[in-house]
Amino acid sequence: MIVAALCRRVAQVPTSTAPQANKVPATGVEGRIGARHSAAVRRPLALAAVRRLPYILSSNLVERSLIHRRHLLAALGLILAAPARAVTPLTPRAPTAADRPDLARVETYLNELKTLHARFLQVAENGQSAEGDLYLARPGRLRVEYDPPNPILLVTVGDQLVHYDKALKAVTYLPLDSTPAGFLVRERVALSGDVTVSAIEHGPAVLRVTLTQTKDPRAGKLTLAFSERPFALTNWQVVDAQGVATRVTLVDPQVGLALDPTLFRFVDPNLPK
Repeated sequence: MIVAALCRRVAQVPTSTAPQANKVPATGVEGRIGARHSAAVRRPLALAAVRRLPYILSSNLVERSLIHRRHLLAALGLILAAPARAVTPLTPRAPTAADRPDLARVETYLNELKTLHARFLQVAENGQSAEGDLYLARPGRLRVEYDPPNPILLVTVGDQLVHYDKALKAVTYLPLDSTPAGFLVRERVALSGDVTVSAIEHGPAVLRVTLTQTKDPRAGKLTLAFSERPFALTNWQVVDAQGVATRVTLVDPQVGLALDPTLFRFVDPNLPK
């Protein structure tokens, strides 16, 4: 899990001003997702999503290339964004021996989580937002795709995370373990070893666990938030080495689904056929 420079310019990625169909006035996460949510969750397993704000495509290739690089940095943050709802105020503290049962619950939940599909809402610190679908099949498989007009697709292929810009037909491969995605999809999740629990927050309806890299705790931190009754992952936040915080909220997550294996396949369009 590396949560450092990968998230550096998340909040700077521009959003699209293109109108979106079927938007309904509402407040909160579900309202921001809008009327498309119910249809998108139930459609066939044909797409997925994770991180990066939509933008208006430029006709200038150089400008588009610069935008691509900004979006790549954002995408590697793995659905990071500021919350649409106010976060329950809690006081983080260093973990103690009394917290071991809660940390064991987190490990058990993540290790027993085999498949997940959720809509997500991503809101940057400047208020810009994006939404899409996320598919997770542990171990090792993740597919993410933003709603149009955002053209970015993220998918794991072996030990690589593929970032594909469908508009530019640009493909970038990165080591999976060099991204926060690597922590979520590893075969066995352990809150020890290369990961250190630096803080824990416990409220009546929420548990938050903050993780850092054991070798470089100043590189950034990842905070996972879990609801109680049922115990489930609801959102996560990444703070990079510059102190920029971004958060993603999952909407109507569904677990234990039989996901289509083709969701996690990727054919590089730039390779000879």
